[in-house]
Amino acid sequence: MKKLYPVLLLALVVVFTGCGQNGKTEKNNTENSKETSNKNIKYEELDTSALEVYSYDGDGKAAYELATRYDHGTNVDQNYSEALKWYIKASELGIKKSNIGVGYLYLFGLGTDKDVTKAQSCFQSAIDEGQPEGYVGMGRVYLYNPELPDSSVNCYYNFRTAADADVPLGTYFLGLMYEKGIGVQANDKLAIEKYESLTKEKSSSTSESDLYPYQNAEIRLGLMYSNGTGVTQDREKALSLFEKAAESGSAEGKYYAGISYLNGYGASKDYKKAMDYFNGAEKYAPALNQLGYMYFNGLGTDSDIDQAEYYLKLAALQGYAPSQINLGYIYENGYAEKVNLQLAKSYYDLAAQSGYQGAEEAAAGVEQLINDQN
Repeated sequence: MKKLYPVLLLALVVVFTGCGQNGKTEKNNTENSKETSNKNIKYEELDTSALEVYSYDGDGKAAYELATRYDHGTNVDQNYSEALKWYIKASELGIKKSNIGVGYLYLFGLGTDKDVTKAQSCFQSAIDEGQPEGYVGMGRVYLYNPELPDSSVNCYYNFRTAADADVPLGTYFLGLMYEKGIGVQANDKLAIEKYESLTKEKSSSTSESDLYPYQNAEIRLGLMYSNGTGVTQDREKALSLFEKAAESGSAEGKYYAGISYLNGYGASKDYKKAMDYFNGAEKYAPALNQLGYMYFNGLGTDSDIDQAEYYLKLAALQGYAPSQINLGYIYENGYAEKVNLQLAKSYYDLAAQSGYQGAEEAAAGVEQLINDQN
């Protein structure tokens, strides 16, 4: 009954007018924008209705505040279609950095169809207008679309340019390039240098929407210390870094902190702390898988197959292959009331579609059992 797989240490229709096909921003007459006349307004303190009024009255900063709220789900329900609408409105009102928000929505297909070409156009517009964050966006285009020409070289160039301009996200991705050897020779020392620089820059005043590079640098550095990659292995330091990321709200940081307590890495095993961290990670699929694993095996709680099945399904619905494998195992062996080979095969097949090691063989084995019964 101990075969479940824990994952141990070792991802409104709007007519687009914000970025033209030639990479240039289609600028409206910014003389009509109220951006400069509302300097004393504290936009972050306004409610949504007030921001809409200011936006329709030509205030680009109000439109941008609305866009970021909908993009990140800050004080409103997250709504990428609304985010796209208000980013475009802000861009039309002269807020140049809005093109970056639009670019990411096209890059990831959020609130609109994925369109890498439009994403590139938006990021190029930002670059042309002197926004160095545009280089980060362009780097991510090549990072997530390796089939593009010279993707590795372009990744490194764009992230390096952003880092040289002191863009924290550029520094993080440049560290990742050195760690993974993408577009440049792998260099753990330089990766650690970049990650450490960000961990030192992080402060309590860093806004929630700007935490990503700092949190991820803490996690990557923590993994390097946990595994002894480029440094002397130090799992206590690794746990400290994971917990710092967790304290600032990182679901991934909470996951790795939970893994550390589950396995006794950097601290004594503490199943309660592990479960608390996994629960705190909310919808993060790897953490949900761990909760399923703990309930299945009765770690820090009574064994509860129904709860195990519940959490594993939440992760499996996100396409998380280890949870799909675990559900297949549960149904194949009858832990959920009775054997259900068809359902087991379905979950194994899902995991196999994502290339998960061993899933194809598991599906074939169950198919043989089904054929034998017939």
